[in-house]
Amino acid sequence: GYFLALLLFARLGSPGFGSLTSIPTNFLLKDQWHFGPGAVSVFALLTGIPYYFGLFLGMMRDRWQPFGGRDRVYLLGLPVAICLLFASLRIIPLKYASLLGVMLLATAMGVLLQTAIQGLMASAANHHRVAGKMAVVFSASFYVPTIIGSYAGGWLTERASPEAIFLLTGLILLPVLP
Repeated sequence: GYFLALLLFARLGSPGFGSLTSIPTNFLLKDQWHFGPGAVSVFALLTGIPYYFGLFLGMMRDRWQPFGGRDRVYLLGLPVAICLLFASLRIIPLKYASLLGVMLLATAMGVLLQTAIQGLMASAANHHRVAGKMAVVFSASFYVPTIIGSYAGGWLTERASPEAIFLLTGLILLPVLP
């Protein structure tokens, strides 16, 4: 349950498919900024770059342990950093370049956060010999945020500004803090 909750908050709060920002961002690009399908696809392609290099981000996490704190440092720092990035969209003008930059950085940090959680899951699975149960938790962590994020993102898009939704998304990550 602990790891499912961690992954649920991490996936809802990190940009990408199934997150709370997915539908509001598409709505902002298509309906408010009047971007065509090609431009929306390019935005998704660009903000997905950290996922394409997720293997290397995971290897970087394995090799670089800031302050010697291992995954705990990532669980302490990354949710706060992503939250601050999303909060910055309330201060700086919300334009294509600022949105792209924030989403790209937040996605990279979200991938690092998820790899740190997966590292903890692997350690716990090995220690308690529950690899099968952890695999089920990991699988569920893909579907549940997609269902919640799709519905909640659409509901919020009708009721709140994009900046407020981005701030709320950043705040959703704070329960990940140990």
